[in-house]
Amino acid sequence: MKKLLAGAALASVATISLTACGGSSADPVATQAKTSIAKELTANATTASDPFKDATKASCVANNVVDKIGTKALIGYGLIDAQGNATKAKLDSAKASKADATSLVDSLFSCAGPELMAQFQTTMAGREASAPPAAKACLTALFTEDTFRTILVAQMEGSSSADAVATMKDIQTKAAACAAMK
Repeated sequence: MKKLLAGAALASVATISLTACGGSSADPVATQAKTSIAKELTANATTASDPFKDATKASCVANNVVDKIGTKALIGYGLIDAQGNATKAKLDSAKASKADATSLVDSLFSCAGPELMAQFQTTMAGREASAPPAAKACLTALFTEDTFRTILVAQMEGSSSADAVATMKDIQTKAAACAAMK
């Protein structure tokens, strides 16, 4: 499944370095985190269609993540340092709590959802190009925004979560069944 998710949409998502909440704009760590995360998102945008090439979208995500998750949690996940600087940690190795992973994914989609889905669908279409029509239809029905969100949350929770592992196995099983259709 990781290969399936290695497309352009996830390249940006998987390399995001996060910051944390902390609340007020008077908090220098939160302020630095928001700035640093936004810069990291923009710097890691690898294609012209990457939604985070747009500094406004990158700032939107950074602000939401810091405000919703908090700097203490982001430091704990190794996504920012004590000064609020984004680290090079990958989200899929951070092992965030389910609530924090969900907040992050919600932030991504509230700021750049249509663009992320377009990238994901383009990636999936490329992988489905040689699939038989029934398999294509099955995969298209499987890989909705809800599925994409579920995959991202599970990746950010990491292998330490039994729920995340079960979710990924379920999606892999369904995708394999689709791919086997003729």
